[in-house]
Amino acid sequence: MKKIILLLLLLGFSNVVWAASDYDKAVEAYNTQDYETALKLFRPLAEGGNAGSQYGLGVMYTNGQGVKQDYAIAVKWYQKAAEQGHKWAQYNLGVKYDNGRGVKQDYATSVKWYQKAAEQGYANAQYNLGVKYDNGQGVKQDYATSVKWYQKAAE
Repeated sequence: MKKIILLLLLLGFSNVVWAASDYDKAVEAYNTQDYETALKLFRPLAEGGNAGSQYGLGVMYTNGQGVKQDYAIAVKWYQKAAEQGHKWAQYNLGVKYDNGRGVKQDYATSVKWYQKAAEQGYANAQYNLGVKYDNGQGVKQDYATSVKWYQKAAE
């Protein structure tokens, strides 16, 4: 392990090593409800493109943890992480479009994001996608497709 870290440092990847450490510290701070520290650590990482930190900020703005609750800002951070393939951000972005929180309600866009998260095996997204096909919201009503997604979520 020491050789790998030394190699990364020699190759100029010191910021990668520290970024991972800061991310772990941010998650730990968040999990212990030290939102001030979590925010301080997540923000620069998120601004630097770290999808996990972008998702973390989205959650904090959604729930008003260490910041004033602001769905529009949450959507901004979820969008950045979702575009990088972060399945939980994709799901939460789908929820925001589904409920019209921070964005104009748009079932078709919610389906798009649920689909991306569902394809990565996220059961909540699979269930919500099943609901969308069941009710014909954002997609043509299709009971067979609905059952397919419900089944995947159940498994």
